[in-house]
Amino acid sequence: MLPMVEALAQVFVDETRWDVVAVFIDDGSNDGTWREISRAKEFDLPITVGGIRLDHNQGKAAAQAVGIREMGPTDGVVILMDADGQHDPSSLPKILADCMKTGVPQIARRTGYRRSRTTTVGTVGLGVIAGLTGVRFDPSLGEYLALPSHTARRLARNPQLGIVPIVPLVQGISTRLQTFPSPVLDRADGSASTRWTRSQLWHKALLLLLANPWGLLPRMAVVIAVTVAALGSYGMAVGIASIVHGTFLGVGSVLVAMVIIFGVLAMLQLVTLGLVVVLFRTISQTAASGGTEVEVLDWRDT
Repeated sequence: MLPMVEALAQVFVDETRWDVVAVFIDDGSNDGTWREISRAKEFDLPITVGGIRLDHNQGKAAAQAVGIREMGPTDGVVILMDADGQHDPSSLPKILADCMKTGVPQIARRTGYRRSRTTTVGTVGLGVIAGLTGVRFDPSLGEYLALPSHTARRLARNPQLGIVPIVPLVQGISTRLQTFPSPVLDRADGSASTRWTRSQLWHKALLLLLANPWGLLPRMAVVIAVTVAALGSYGMAVGIASIVHGTFLGVGSVLVAMVIIFGVLAMLQLVTLGLVVVLFRTISQTAASGGTEVEVLDWRDT
């Protein structure tokens, strides 16, 4: 974390256009992160340092959600980036300027993106899911982004924040997006961040479904209607052919078609019901922290 503080200080040491506040979120870690944040706050830096500590680990999305809400109403730009070294802060002044000028979210596009075979196949499936939900999906976009004030405020009011990844949620609520090139860097621990595992793909698929459930439900209704109509037409055609030819050999096919129709219909209805339940639980959630205690190393008094 301290290397990121030093890097940010170096980037903004000669920048007088921005009043930069770097808020680091300790997601319930036990490796001394909070102690490092407290130390960094005492340094004489050209930026202001603050911190937020959650009482237990909840994952990146929830930590970002708490951060956005704790920032409160702002007239500036909220930048989300990792503090482990994989995001290069040197381009921040230009990103800030572009975001302030255009008023649209800026999302990093990985310029050195590599795909494994699993990732290639998985992204096709994620693209289909994204199409059903109405969320645009681009696998080369990373979670390094700049949010104008109105987008940050809209996110802060959204009860789904903390459940879904930030990028799909921003894509779902924004009519315009801009991207900026971001070279793929290795994390501070030497690991790369450009390939997905199968479990990550399943996780992203579920989160994409949650990103815009209102958009998914009417599409599911259309899928149900088209499926039932297609199978019903098949069953009717077989039945009519059986009558025309004076044989009852087609009765078995009709029965099979009816079983398939009701089976598919029941399955789709169960999926839709499940989405409605998830949607209700998501909308009824009042905060991403879910009762989590939050300790703030305040930056607002400076």
